[in-house]
Amino acid sequence: AKKLSDAKATAVSEINGLKFLSDKHSFTDRVNEAGSINAVASILSEAKAQDAANELRTAKDTALATAKGYTHVSDKIKT
Repeated sequence: AKKLSDAKATAVSEINGLKFLSDKHSFTDRVNEAGSINAVASILSEAKAQDAANELRTAKDTALATAKGYTHVSDKIKT
């Protein structure tokens, strides 16, 4: 029980530290309800994957916005 409790605390801390994860609350709720260390690890892995996907989406959106702002580049190159 102590190991599961420690795993949950660590996972919640890691989830709260993810910069691009927008729905931290639902992930931490799922971690707190998990019944095994494997379930906690799986939820944490899912949260990290979602965070990475959101980070990539943010980077792409930023790059596209930057490219659209270039006035000396043709639309064909921007695309």
